[in-house]
Amino acid sequence: SASAGMWILGLAAVAYSVRALRRKYLCAVLVLPSENAVGQEMARVVAETVRAKPTARILFQTGTTPIRSGFFAALKKLSDEGTVDFSHMRVVGGDEYAGVRLDEKGSFATYLRRYVVEPLNTDKSDILFLDGAAADPHAECERFEASLRAPGGGLDVCLLGLGLNGHVAFNDPPSSGTSRTRLVKLTPESTAASKGDLVDRSPAALPTHALSIGLATIAECSARVFVMATGRSKAPVMAGVLHGPVTDALPASHLRSATNVTFVLDPPACPAL
Repeated sequence: SASAGMWILGLAAVAYSVRALRRKYLCAVLVLPSENAVGQEMARVVAETVRAKPTARILFQTGTTPIRSGFFAALKKLSDEGTVDFSHMRVVGGDEYAGVRLDEKGSFATYLRRYVVEPLNTDKSDILFLDGAAADPHAECERFEASLRAPGGGLDVCLLGLGLNGHVAFNDPPSSGTSRTRLVKLTPESTAASKGDLVDRSPAALPTHALSIGLATIAECSARVFVMATGRSKAPVMAGVLHGPVTDALPASHLRSATNVTFVLDPPACPAL
C-alpha cells in the first residue's frame, strides 16, 4: 500500500517478495548491481537536487564508502564538465570527534573540505559543521540543531553511511529514535577505529565522544534521507535493521519506520529480504 512506503529493487533483487516487504516497512530499499552503481546513483540524486535548487542544503557522509563507490569522483566530474554548478550548494557535516579542531588532520570537517567543498567549489560562506573543539560541546550541539530547525534551515538531502555497529552519523549504540544533536559516548570499537582518521594521535589521545546529529533530527529535518551500505560486511547489520526489532542497540533500525528514508545497497550488503 502507498502508506507502507515503496521498495525499489534492482536486477539483483528481482527474486525477493515485494508484496511482503511493502506490508512490513515504511522506508524504501534500493538494491543496485554494484558498489559503483550506488555511488553513481547518489551522485545523480545530488546533481538533480542542485539543478532544481542551486542553494540546496545537503549533508554529506564521510568514511570509505563514498570514496570507494566513486560518489565523490562522479560529483567532481559533473563539476569539472560544467554539467552542474555546485557553487551555491550549502554543505553540512553531521558529526565530529569531540576535542578535534575543525582544521585538524583527520577531522570530518577536513575530510568534507577535501572531497566536497574544494573540488566542487561550493559556497564557503554557508557551511554547517559541528566544532568538536568547542568550549561547550552541548551549546555547540544546540546551535547545530537550531540551525537545522530554523525556517528554511532543513536538509534537502541527507546522505549517511552505515557502521558495523548499526550507527548512522555517530549515533553509536545505544541511541534513541527520539535523539537530537548531542554529545555521544563512543563504543570502544569506534574509539579504536578513529585511529584510521586521527593517524597522528596516540591511542591514549583518541576520542571517547563525538558530537552527532540525532536520529530524530535526521528524520524530522530532512526532505530525503539516503543510507548507503556496500560490501558483505554490512549484510548482517542490514539484516538486523530490516528484520530485527527496532532497538536503541541498533540505531539505524529506528530509520526503517521513516517514509523519507531509502537504504541504498549493493548485492553483497543486501540481506535475504
